[in-house]
Amino acid sequence: MAAPTNHWKLGLFVVMGSVVGIGSVAGLGAHLFEKQTVRYETFFDESVQGLDLGSPVKFRGVTIGSVSNINIAADHRHVAVTCQLEVSELKDLGLSAARGPNVRMAVPPDLRVQLGSSGLTDVKFVSIDFFPITDNRSLPSRSRRLKTTSHLRAPR
Repeated sequence: MAAPTNHWKLGLFVVMGSVVGIGSVAGLGAHLFEKQTVRYETFFDESVQGLDLGSPVKFRGVTIGSVSNINIAADHRHVAVTCQLEVSELKDLGLSAARGPNVRMAVPPDLRVQLGSSGLTDVKFVSIDFFPITDNRSLPSRSRRLKTTSHLRAPR
């Protein structure tokens, strides 16, 4: 005669195995969603209507981050837009200036930021590209007026 099975032990084994399996998948999967980002701020002297939190930040059409904050600047004349740029994208495009935990975006003198729109709905995004310095001179930090294209800088 065969020994009777202990359903309590079998149930505990199945439940514990399921918990360990789900916990392992969740722990490993959460690592894939972590993205290291760096924060940059830019100022516009034009309306940013259509630009929303989460709008893409693109470098020559390649999405490298998103808009994380939009506020009126301290001078009450400009709009401050804060962007979170993905470190992996900056490295892939050769735009990172430092290695290790303090990765920064290389900001050459002719790199500028401007608003772009996509489609007929006038949904805006932040576009980063190179512009001739003669057309868009570098402005001092206390400038009264910015051009349509704006400068990108790391917040203090």
